[in-house]
Amino acid sequence: MLTRASTCLLALIICFSQPVLATGEPAATDIVFQEALSQTMASGQSWRYSNGDVYQGEWRNNRPHGQGHYQRMNGDDYTGLFHNGRFQGEGVCKYGNGDTYKGNWENGQPSGQGEMRYQNGNRYVGEWKAGKRHGKGQLFYRSGSYYKGNWAENEKSGKGFMQYRNGERYVGDYASNNPHGFGVQVESTGDVYRGTFSRGARHGAGECNREGGEVRVCLFDRGNEIRDPVKLDLAKQYLAKKRPVYEFNGGIAYQMEDEFTKARYHVSSERVWWEKTEAMLKDQLRIRSEDENQFIYLIVNGYTGPGTYHLHKGEIIASSRDGEPVELSDEAVARVDIKSDRNGQIDGSFSISGLKGEGDNARSYRLYDGQFQASATPPDDATASSEAEKLLVKNQQERD
Repeated sequence: MLTRASTCLLALIICFSQPVLATGEPAATDIVFQEALSQTMASGQSWRYSNGDVYQGEWRNNRPHGQGHYQRMNGDDYTGLFHNGRFQGEGVCKYGNGDTYKGNWENGQPSGQGEMRYQNGNRYVGEWKAGKRHGKGQLFYRSGSYYKGNWAENEKSGKGFMQYRNGERYVGDYASNNPHGFGVQVESTGDVYRGTFSRGARHGAGECNREGGEVRVCLFDRGNEIRDPVKLDLAKQYLAKKRPVYEFNGGIAYQMEDEFTKARYHVSSERVWWEKTEAMLKDQLRIRSEDENQFIYLIVNGYTGPGTYHLHKGEIIASSRDGEPVELSDEAVARVDIKSDRNGQIDGSFSISGLKGEGDNARSYRLYDGQFQASATPPDDATASSEAEKLLVKNQQERD
């Protein structure tokens, strides 16, 4: 087969005999081959190892190095980059059990960004570390449910969002694959619980309400609701002490609610300013706020001074919690109250419902308890968000 002979130790660490399962169970350990080759391998040549595995591709010092193809007797089939006998870089491994991983490898294991398609129909896209789901990623279940959020050692851990096929959804803290900590659970009926969880069950004091109904304090013990009036009164006192109090100290501040998950957030920034475009017939006032985590533009056409203004699509653009731009839907109308305009400062308040991103499945948001104190001087490093700027241009072209 080859004419040149030498003796060289080959240490080839290859992929799992089975990949990580969708259930989070650990895969089989790596297998290390140590075999002395009787020939010096050249680029493009193949070698069959004593256990029946076959490699063909580029070599360096008798180790697979560069682009190559590795086939195992158990049916695993890897095509991609090697480094000193290990899977390293971009590659695809089709496992004998029907799973397929495509993405980055390090030291013979999936690491970095990659996608695993499981033979059971599930699919994971996101970050890996040492062969395990680790970091940010999404798991799509064959049933139609999906999880998006943080992972640690193959388990849902940290902040995450779970959407179930039946319409139920959860957003909040995870530990060991279960809701654990603070979260918001929306049932398929629309009923909402905001509070603490322990190992997947509601546990502790929280707020409950039916779709569109009054919010009430509720109390749970490992998933079982407690209705004792004395204990409920203590729960109310506890929540009253723990509830965050937001004081407006200038700049811009507002409450934001994801109308899909019912999760609520407080947003505030000192970076807010106004701009005016004066015209003979129709002045325009823009209230702008931008920083690393948020942006919002309120565009008042026909501005004549303090008073109440109703804004429509294209006149409000804000960022979602994911940093994506959202704007009013076609039928939504928002209210902005300009309370004062003097000495270079404009004060006002706003309440906005019906904000939505692009696409049929985009989430809706509402902003409430909004306040601002804007000066005429923007920060030195103020620049429009590229995504918001594109949307502004698009809306202007549609109006023209």
